[in-house]
Amino acid sequence: MAMPLVSASTAACTGPPDAHAMETSPFCQCCQVACHRFRPAKPCSFCHAQVCQFCSCGSEPHVLCKSCQPQVRGAQPAFSFRQLLWRFKMLPFGCRGEKWLFLVRKRQSFVVPTDLTADDYQWLVHHLSKQRRLQGAQLEQKRTLDRDVDRTFQQLQIRIANSKRSNFLTKSQYSTSDLNAWKSNTHQLLSVFLMLKPQIGYCQGMTSVAAVLVQESKMNSEMAFRLFLALSEKYRLDDVYRPDMKDVNLRYFQLDEALRLHLPRLHAHLSDRDIHPSTYASCWILTLFTECRLFPHRYVIAFLDLFFEFGWKVFFQTCLAVFSIIEVLYALCNHLIRFLRETISLNPCRLHSYASQHLKTSSPTYRKLTGSIDTSPTATSTVFLRLRELSM
Repeated sequence: MAMPLVSASTAACTGPPDAHAMETSPFCQCCQVACHRFRPAKPCSFCHAQVCQFCSCGSEPHVLCKSCQPQVRGAQPAFSFRQLLWRFKMLPFGCRGEKWLFLVRKRQSFVVPTDLTADDYQWLVHHLSKQRRLQGAQLEQKRTLDRDVDRTFQQLQIRIANSKRSNFLTKSQYSTSDLNAWKSNTHQLLSVFLMLKPQIGYCQGMTSVAAVLVQESKMNSEMAFRLFLALSEKYRLDDVYRPDMKDVNLRYFQLDEALRLHLPRLHAHLSDRDIHPSTYASCWILTLFTECRLFPHRYVIAFLDLFFEFGWKVFFQTCLAVFSIIEVLYALCNHLIRFLRETISLNPCRLHSYASQHLKTSSPTYRKLTGSIDTSPTATSTVFLRLRELSM
């Protein structure tokens, strides 16, 4: 039976409507159509107006209404023509950072307001020089940032000097001035991020990721910062780096379940020896292999190519492929942890190809696991059953 419609005059005579009814059935502020269960209202992330799904694009928290889309799109850097040439392979990429930025924009269905323009970034850098007095937690994070940047580049300089064939260069060695510029740009990138997102703060692992982005952007700190911001927001590294490290435990759980589903023998071996992913995978998750412990630098770049294109699915496929090779070559050896912490020469492109063919993993599989931590055993077992169904 159809519900009768109540006119505005009738509603005015009967007094104000119930607050709960207003919350459950608001009106879209674009098309003025009532929202309901099958036409939910979502807040615009730019103007915070309640709009329906037909007057907006994107998913929460990056929702844009029709009126805000032209404003946000107009404020973006002029990349459209170069993107068109890159898409049809008519123009080579000037550096690896341009390719990654192209892949970031290719993945997203619309432009979000968190993308910064060149003027916005220059304003942040200018404001950073005026930021003098820091107190409390921000001061401690700044000191930790300074120490980590110094330590990272000291290790980097030693690694470059000791390598017979440098994995960091193709033509010549870095001079002292080049290393200082690299270090300065990395420090500036992380300082601007710390100022822009104090709720996230600084976390160990950011330095190596930022250093690789700055290097592959040809010391263009603006491009590197835009890539780092994309990693934090569009690839969910914000939840990895935040103080409670919410997604770190989630990634541990996903990796452990992926091992249990695809490599049960190796998973049983690790479980018998109380070897949890937190023992060996924390560095992988926080740095995305950029510390060059598992892969040499040239293979780290190949992994980032795949990560920017496919997301976290590539991370788990790479881990599974590494473990499958370990299971075959080392036959459950006793020095597994030491092996995982050393540098090995495995090409991530070949690992990704192997995992795609033999280890059937997909993004929906890992989305099924999202939110399964800290739940009841019944709910967790239900997720396990769904995973088994997906893997069949």
